[in-house]
Amino acid sequence: MDHCTGFTSEFRDITDPDGFLWVGTLNGLVRFDGLHFSGFERDGPPELQENVQKLARDNKDGVWIATITGLIHYAHGGFRAISIPGSPPAHIEALARGRMVVFGSSPETS
Repeated sequence: MDHCTGFTSEFRDITDPDGFLWVGTLNGLVRFDGLHFSGFERDGPPELQENVQKLARDNKDGVWIATITGLIHYAHGGFRAISIPGSPPAHIEALARGRMVVFGSSPETS
């Protein structure tokens, strides 16, 4: 992870079982360890540098990240992009803890 020099407009935040604070911003995902904010410019998929819309933890201590273009799951120190059926990009309406429920729809075009 690279040191994050700045970010704007916090949208969502959650704390994981290890005590890290995850923050979704207009400029991507950052994690706070109690002393430093770190971004994922090198260690994550490119979608993590986008507008993070929603964050949620699952029952297995994973973190779900909904961005403006998709869904990413973080577990065991790694990120995995999740394919959502339909015409990309899907707009994630909600993430729920427990059973992971994802409601998605493509943005309407005119």
